[in-house]
Amino acid sequence: MNWKQLSIAPRRRGDIPALSLTRSGRINWNIGLHEALGHPTHVRLFYDGQRFGMQSCPPEATDACRVGRNQEQNSWYANARTALREVGILPKESSFRRRAEKDEESGIWFITLA
Repeated sequence: MNWKQLSIAPRRRGDIPALSLTRSGRINWNIGLHEALGHPTHVRLFYDGQRFGMQSCPPEATDACRVGRNQEQNSWYANARTALREVGILPKESSFRRRAEKDEESGIWFITLA
């Protein structure tokens, strides 16, 4: 049997880009994703039927969502209840959190919904 030594280096949960959708229509993300997005003040939202994503954009961009900061949890958010409801991805019973991945072709950071 080949043994593999495990790393015990400290790792903060916030270092791994993650995004969550809440029942209230708030999109929350951690510092890892915020840094990966380039510390945006505004984001655009995307949906392809299986994945929900976002990308930083200038404030004057079409459909730009303003980014807010939750100081207590060191996280960021955008409110998008109407948009999430219109495409049928507003969580009905509980919020959920997923690790975010980057689509290299489009530059969109996304989570898989299924």
